Amino acid sequence: MSLGNPLELGITLEQDTNATQTEPLLENIDLNAFLADKGYDADRLINRLIQRGITPVIPPKCNRTTQRKIDFSLYRERNLVEGFFNKIRSFSLSHPATIN
Repeated sequence: MSLGNPLELGITLEQDTNATQTEPLLENIDLNAFLADKGYDADRLINRLIQRGITPVIPPKCNRTTQRKIDFSLYRERNLVEGFFNKIRSFSLSHPATIN
């Protein structure tokens, strides 16, 4: 259990979607569940998680023809990860990097 701390971290360009880095980052991690927001609701990722025995805890997008059920009590734990990223954003805004 990571308790909201990163197990793996990848940095991409601002315009890149997070979903492009998800599968490579998950390859070397042993998880019971993967908690993410609707932005990660993609059949390829969901199927890959299920193949590996990882429970996807990702709310389905509203345009899905078949809505998947998720454990919303477990999904609430995602706030730990959000807190981590909020700390990074807060720090980066108060300590901007100098680019040469």
